[in-house]
Amino acid sequence: MRRFIQHLLPALGGLFLMSAVSLAAEDAPDPNFLIYLCLGQSNMEGFPGIPAEDKSFRDDRFQVLAAVDFPELGREKGQWYPAHPPLCRPDSGVSPADHFGRTLIRHLPREIKVGVVSVAVAGAKI
Repeated sequence: MRRFIQHLLPALGGLFLMSAVSLAAEDAPDPNFLIYLCLGQSNMEGFPGIPAEDKSFRDDRFQVLAAVDFPELGREKGQWYPAHPPLCRPDSGVSPADHFGRTLIRHLPREIKVGVVSVAVAGAKI
């Protein structure tokens, strides 16, 4: 539990700080951008290996906030990117957050974007 909290607290603190900086720069959040925190363990990371049908998914309405630097996909921690697997870390796979976001954008009006912040720590004791 202590290890999980040690990993989670800095990530959440950074997210709150980024939100405050973002709000100060833009004065108001975008009401058409819905953001969801996806926290968990290995199941939220996703099982390694990404099926071909999931590799080809692309829709700019579904975004992911990079929680770690991810050079393999050109992602930098703290920046938003179009969401396609893996969302969490380079060695993770398709996760519940992938299907959650895809389902939402499929059923929401076209002007709505969905963002996920995927922070998962495999093996953490809850």
